[in-house]
Amino acid sequence: MNSSIKLSVIFLSILWVLPLAAQSSFTVSNASTTPGASVSLQISLTNESDIQGFQTALTWDNAILTLTEANFTGMDIETALAPYTIEFFTTTSDPALTPTMGWGATAGIFDFSPPFESQVLPPGTDQTVVYYRFSTNSNPILIGTSPPLSLQNGLGSPPLFNVITVAGSSVLPDLVDGAVTFIDAPLFKRGDSNADGFINLADAIRMIQYLFNDGAVPTCLDGADANGDGLADVSDAIFLIQFQFLDGPAPGSPYPDCGPDPSADSLSCESYSAC
Repeated sequence: MNSSIKLSVIFLSILWVLPLAAQSSFTVSNASTTPGASVSLQISLTNESDIQGFQTALTWDNAILTLTEANFTGMDIETALAPYTIEFFTTTSDPALTPTMGWGATAGIFDFSPPFESQVLPPGTDQTVVYYRFSTNSNPILIGTSPPLSLQNGLGSPPLFNVITVAGSSVLPDLVDGAVTFIDAPLFKRGDSNADGFINLADAIRMIQYLFNDGAVPTCLDGADANGDGLADVSDAIFLIQFQFLDGPAPGSPYPDCGPDPSADSLSCESYSAC
């Protein structure tokens, strides 16, 4: 276990007294990927009361998944807390908590540093609060399988729990697990119309050239569909400009990781070498 566990101990001493029951839940998203690709799963929170902080603890099959990052960047919680932010955030993990199980935990406090202004996360439904990103085993035998990712309490040393903090008391929310389904499908990044592995202004220019200046058809039209509406048109160029320069929403899945198209549409991805 890495050194950041000391911070988790501090967090635990603040948050974990006797957990109470409440109408709240943590839910792990489901995701699809191909063997050998990276994949992210988000944890969303439904809460009926203002909360002051949270802690999540997740397990997975360590023969299939390897944790590479856990963070809250780009999650709904950033917007919900604005103009404030998570003032204290830490992660800890053990890739082999048992011979077959990987484990990781995250913790966040919204009002941790002076000046103390009592910022809280207001009630909400399915607000994403944190993501866990993994690399995956490249064995093609995984295609068609769906290994679970489970929110579990009382693991680690010291034992950590999935909790939210309400009025200074820790609450144990209901826990809903997720899974990664391995499929055989092209991988791409949504919004990457020029297929160079990056999402930037060049992708908007590439779409304008394709649509209006007799430019070549993008090799991955699924990637060119930045707004995920099943079409590759001028709205995708506008979407990318708003995202890059006007604080517009980010592209949907698969973004920012490579992944298969989660939607059924008529677009194809003939070639995408950046994954």
